[in-house]
Amino acid sequence: MEKKRSIINLFDIIVIILAAAVAVLLFVARGAKDNESTLTVAPTIELRYTIELAEVLEETASDIKVGDTLYDSENSAVLGTITAVEITERTRKTVVEETGEVKLAPVPGYKTVIVSLVGSALDGEREMKADGLTNIRVGRGIAVRGPGYYASGNVIGIERGE
Repeated sequence: MEKKRSIINLFDIIVIILAAAVAVLLFVARGAKDNESTLTVAPTIELRYTIELAEVLEETASDIKVGDTLYDSENSAVLGTITAVEITERTRKTVVEETGEVKLAPVPGYKTVIVSLVGSALDGEREMKADGLTNIRVGRGIAVRGPGYYASGNVIGIERGE
């Protein structure tokens, strides 16, 4: 008499269980995304803030103009439009060897550029996000990109609009 083989073996059962587990995980993940979409979105406000761009090449400093739109170099979020530009000498603390005195000395070829921006941001309870992506906080380091230039610096002032 011939022995009949089972149509389903142990390997098939394992594959079916794994497929069912993946289907359940996808269903749960999709349900979590649906729940997130029902959360309230923070209101958008006008945000005025100032960034100090340190050690900007002289040639680059002269390219930064009022009216330029600045973007975050990391995620391409719109940071805002430049409303004011102040260019000053870049200085560093140095020690005068003869006297041991600490003085500020200019750094040749570099400038410090202070830019004031106005843009929109999501106003959360703990943080503001320019273009919904970039956290804006005093002291935060930020790399910016404008038309034809890149620079980095720190946020040095924030003024919330209504």
